[in-house]
Amino acid sequence: MIEHGALDINAGRKTMVGPDRHQQRAEAKVRVSLEAAQSRVEKKRRALEAKREQVAESAAKGHGKRLEQRQRAAAELEQELSEAEQHEARWHEQERGFKAPKTRADRDFRKQTIMTIRTLFLENLLRAFMSVLLAVLPEKGSGEQVAVQDKKI
Repeated sequence: MIEHGALDINAGRKTMVGPDRHQQRAEAKVRVSLEAAQSRVEKKRRALEAKREQVAESAAKGHGKRLEQRQRAAAELEQELSEAEQHEARWHEQERGFKAPKTRADRDFRKQTIMTIRTLFLENLLRAFMSVLLAVLPEKGSGEQVAVQDKKI
């Protein structure tokens, strides 16, 4: 740890310039969700196409009850596909909503800055007080002597 009197002028001020990582993370989450939604839609399309082929096969063979079952299943798959497409469309809207990547503004850590200024201010006040005290004392001495005597007590 740096002694409080040895702080530089810039101690306590940290600026961070760079890309806005919050925006990047949000975009990454949306992209992952969009890819998952696209694969879900594609899987449901393939399932619907397979079910429609089964319906056509059942119709060609003249099945009665089996044809109705397959038509009902195809209708359910169509409903699931439309829901999945709507879900995918919402993710596309969110992806289009992102603007050009921003850069994060310089941030100064104000608490650290205030603490540094306060420490330096107190250090200067202490030195001024010691110089006034030593000027008034009948015995000549130095600040180091007072500090050494203070440690002995």
